Amino acid sequence: MSTILILNMKVKKILKFYRFCLRLSTRHVLIGCLAAMCGFLLVFVAFNPRFYVSAFVQKPILTLETQGALLDKFYVGEPLTTEFVSDLTHDISQADTQIDVLMFSLNEANVVYALRQAAKRGVNVRVFVDMSKKQAVSKLFEGSLVNLNFPNENSNFADRFYYMHHKMVVIDNATVYLGSNNLTNLQIDIDNGYMWRSKNTELIALFAPEIASLADGVSGFDKISLTYNPYLGELVADDYFFRVWRTPGVSNFNTREQVIELIKNSEASIDLMMWYFSDAKIFRALQMVALRGVNVRLLWDAKAAGYDESFLNLVRSFADVNKNFDLRLIKNENIGQFETFFHFHTMQVDSKELVFGTNNWSNNGFFFNDEMTMFTNHKDLNTQMQHVLEKYL
Repeated sequence: MSTILILNMKVKKILKFYRFCLRLSTRHVLIGCLAAMCGFLLVFVAFNPRFYVSAFVQKPILTLETQGALLDKFYVGEPLTTEFVSDLTHDISQADTQIDVLMFSLNEANVVYALRQAAKRGVNVRVFVDMSKKQAVSKLFEGSLVNLNFPNENSNFADRFYYMHHKMVVIDNATVYLGSNNLTNLQIDIDNGYMWRSKNTELIALFAPEIASLADGVSGFDKISLTYNPYLGELVADDYFFRVWRTPGVSNFNTREQVIELIKNSEASIDLMMWYFSDAKIFRALQMVALRGVNVRLLWDAKAAGYDESFLNLVRSFADVNKNFDLRLIKNENIGQFETFFHFHTMQVDSKELVFGTNNWSNNGFFFNDEMTMFTNHKDLNTQMQHVLEKYL
């Protein structure tokens, strides 16, 4: 009997709700649905700021004119030239006030010693390294006055694994070294990569917002807010432009979209040198231009290419049937117990526009890591990178 009573009460409640619904007008139903959708969108946007930030920022943080030289010296070799370490340690030894080192990894003995000595004589030395290298780097600088920072250590997005992947040294805001290699014994001694030096103070100013963010302990996805801008700035001279982008990217305002736009506008040739490449959207753009006759050459680290077999097979399949797409896997050499890296992240379009920096062309590289990528038509930089390319053809 009690079961029948309970069922009867439930039926009455259902009928009551049904009669209430019948009294609702179509307008009420539409308003309710709209309110529910708005609520869902608000929750979605609140937890995914990259989707709305770009609506507020579509311009560079800085646009600076310069008359000074951009490229002071270019270092490349197999391995990277010892001249690079000599020049870098010399400049560190001459620093007066400030040194900022932004490196995914750091252990080169001469550089470590020079930084320790600079801090000892009163220079403010800040070293920013990825948290995965904390134990090793902390040991190297133990007992020194060097200020160690691991920006991604306390991220609010620790579950979204990412790297602090920069490769830069700024000295007294007057000299900058940057390129594709970490300041490690392996990268300098055996890997294929490059570094370059500039003493252009306007260029160095473009990097300031990213350095300031890392100094505040804000990195990766934590950087994204209503005031975040991935487009750090543009340097304008009489005969060249130089644009600096950082990651993470937001919505359609990001490094990847700039790369794709450049690919779409290509006329004759695209040359790529890649360590890791897994971005399907960029590959589709490369396919489309190859189909319309642009000559595409992809020089790709053989071991890193194998990290994603399905993507590698996709690229191979297209290269096999399209004569305009030339895929070349750069073989890794065994040196002792180590294998060499083909450690480049560059693209040249029509031999006159260059894209280069720290970005691996992957989802993490474009949307989670701390990276910087540069776009320029600077003639000397294009020439230097063309010479590097020709070594591997």
